[in-house]
Amino acid sequence: MVIFRGIGLIVLVLTGIAYWLSGYFFDADLKKSKLRLGVGLILGGVLLLLTLMKKKWNDRKMQESKDDEKIMKYKKAMESNPIMNLDHASLFFIPVRYWTFILWAGGIYYIVVHYI
Repeated sequence: MVIFRGIGLIVLVLTGIAYWLSGYFFDADLKKSKLRLGVGLILGGVLLLLTLMKKKWNDRKMQESKDDEKIMKYKKAMESNPIMNLDHASLFFIPVRYWTFILWAGGIYYIVVHYI
C-alpha cells in the first residue's frame, strides 16, 4: 500500500522542518507544549503553500517566455518526471493542494487547546 503519490511526501518533510524550526521560537518551558506543535503545523502549511505557489509561478513564467525551444524542453522534462505532477500528488489519499488547509486547521486547533 502506497501512502504517498508523486511529490506527496514533501508534506511530511516540510512539516517536520517547520516543527524543528519552531523549537527555536520558544524557551525550555514551551518546547514540550502544544503551542510549539500548533506553530509548527501552521508554519508547515505556509511552507507548503509557498512551494505550490513557486511551482505555479515557474510554470507561468515559462509559458510567458517567447523561446519555443525552451518551452518544449521544459514541457518534456515535466512530462518525463511524474513526481512534479502536482495534480495527481497525494499523501494518505488526500491531494497535496488540500494539505495546506489541513495543516492550518490542525495548527489553530493546537494553539487554542494550549490556551484553554
